[in-house]
Amino acid sequence: MPTNVNTTTNTIVVQNANQTITVVDNNNSNTVNVTQPLVNVIEVVSPGYVGSSGSQGPSGSQGPSVPFTNLSNNIYATTSSIQVTGSLNVSGSITGSLLGTASFASTASFVQTAQTAQTASFASTASFAPNYVLNSATSSFVQNSQTSSMSVNTASFALTASFYSGPTTTTFVGNCNSFNIPNGSTSYGAYLGGTPVNPVVITTRTGSFANGFFPGYPMPAGTASNLTLIIATTQSSNTTSYVYIANANSAITGSVITLAAGSAAGIYSSSANPVSFAEGNRLTVILINPFVTGASSSGTITTFRFTYQNV
Repeated sequence: MPTNVNTTTNTIVVQNANQTITVVDNNNSNTVNVTQPLVNVIEVVSPGYVGSSGSQGPSGSQGPSVPFTNLSNNIYATTSSIQVTGSLNVSGSITGSLLGTASFASTASFVQTAQTAQTASFASTASFAPNYVLNSATSSFVQNSQTSSMSVNTASFALTASFYSGPTTTTFVGNCNSFNIPNGSTSYGAYLGGTPVNPVVITTRTGSFANGFFPGYPMPAGTASNLTLIIATTQSSNTTSYVYIANANSAITGSVITLAAGSAAGIYSSSANPVSFAEGNRLTVILINPFVTGASSSGTITTFRFTYQNV
């Protein structure tokens, strides 16, 4: 607590040896002793004399070197290689050419080699591309490509493609112009195409009716099968007719449709016995109504079709 001392009536005696302050009141002749607190407090009003500096201490050990040069404005440069074993998070942009190998790229304008590419406008080699690849020189998997102006030279799997150089299946049609096969031992060869044309008599034949052959159409190497025809009227009750595919070179017959006596008008098909063709072998669709005494012509045959898969 602060103490006000009147210098005209009071006397203060400071006794350093006893560490006490004695206050004497001359008017009352009383003595007040003030005992020093437990903690010595020294208040320095102004700084004292400053001594001379001490000697220099030993230097510390050398810290690790940092291969960065501060260019300016917190921009650092280095010519050394940097290896990151954890993740690298960049909040700003990265400018430069990133060359190397990536196992996953979410978005890239150019990927030379990538295991997985979410989206890429150009990929030289990719093992998996879930969205699209506009241009892929070699790709083992293309999951979905809706529209692409580029081509894929090699692909082991493609859901949709506008260009395909492998095996293809073609459907051939013929129009017999509502033809009734006459009763007899003569075989007839049908023309292919949508124009109605009556089948013509086969002049070159070998063996029984099942091996009668028309010169036919030269085909690429492949297989013919799945013969289907339409008969517009009921088959005669006293005759059975046959329509089949044949290889004129190998004398082998393929799919055969049997129009039994009394067969109703309708669509008839046969997928059995595909017949193979070497390059240039001739294909013929043969119609025959074997001779039966007193029998009439077959029902009216309008059109037919079959499929051909080249190899």
